Amino acid sequence: MNNTTVFYITLVIVMSRILVFNIPISQALYYAWFGLLAVMTIAKGLIFDIRMVLFMAVAMLSILLNNIPSIFQADQRLISFAIMVASIGPLFINSVSNRFKFKLFKYTSLGLVACSVLSFVGYLVHFPLFFNTSGFNGITNHSMTLSSISGISSVVCFHYYNLEKNKKRKRIWIACIIVSLLTCFLGGSRSALLAAFAGLFYYLWCYLNGSIGKFLKYLVITSALVAVATPIWYPYTENMRKKVEANEVMGGQFSSRETLWDNRVAEFESSPVFGIGFSSIDLKLTGNVVGLNGGVEPGSSWLFILSSTGLLGLLLVIFMVLPQIVKIARNPVFYSQITVFVVSILVNRVVHMFAEGYVLASGDFSFLYVWLCIATSIYVVNLNNQAIG
Repeated sequence: MNNTTVFYITLVIVMSRILVFNIPISQALYYAWFGLLAVMTIAKGLIFDIRMVLFMAVAMLSILLNNIPSIFQADQRLISFAIMVASIGPLFINSVSNRFKFKLFKYTSLGLVACSVLSFVGYLVHFPLFFNTSGFNGITNHSMTLSSISGISSVVCFHYYNLEKNKKRKRIWIACIIVSLLTCFLGGSRSALLAAFAGLFYYLWCYLNGSIGKFLKYLVITSALVAVATPIWYPYTENMRKKVEANEVMGGQFSSRETLWDNRVAEFESSPVFGIGFSSIDLKLTGNVVGLNGGVEPGSSWLFILSSTGLLGLLLVIFMVLPQIVKIARNPVFYSQITVFVVSILVNRVVHMFAEGYVLASGDFSFLYVWLCIATSIYVVNLNNQAIG
């Protein structure tokens, strides 16, 4: 197979993880394909990202040093995690795989824009397949997934709006930004909406070269426009408002996650250095509430890293993420718009991970996308303004 064929097969497999339409790709085939990609990556050169290698070592130690219930299959989960970060993540570094990851990130991101716009159209025409028990799910398999990808889509569209020179096409991108945010509202996820604005504001800050005066000016203008347009966007917040009201009845805005967060903190306190075991939880704290295959809802990616791999694991992941964000924010004038775009998406994911626990779930689309984003951000920041394939 040539590189183009490999790329498009990979893109189809990636997008299949979020679609409401059933594309029959088994878990075995899924990991076999990314295992093949990992082998192809290794064949191009064995250069490691030391932070990722150390995280893998800490994850392995967290398994060896703990008596983890077999239901979590921690060793198998670590193997599948390794396959994914070796193929699309930052484990291996070489020019060929870096360009492949950048291209995959770019076209996956554009695919999310298409999903957001199509979902909104489906909402307007009340397409039956786009509604299920989770509410309005659009073309995706769950409303939370729809909110998440639509938040990402808003940042992607903002980037292409800034790149576009043609006035008519710029208006199209503005429309896509608005549609993406409305679709994010429809999915009902407050964390996805917050992450969307975090990514947009970060991009705006960098686009304005870190000028506080200009940044505040744009915020005031944007806030005024949003206030004036309230009658237009407010009806689309119904699902989000219902969720807020339900949480108020249950005792607070974050009542659905507070117990999960408390459990993760308690697990960390019980084993602060290496955690309680990679991708596992303490059954005593959770009351044995796990899925049949050991699946759990951690409540937060950051707290899950902290509780399952300890402080060492968390620091290593932070050191993989934070340098890119800080570098660009401090000196945005020295970096290209492509670099700003990728790191703005990274900011979106960093914020979103505070409330969603997918960072170690290797079979999940959000897992794949965030690790692909981390790998791509390292690549574009290191390249700076050089040509990117």
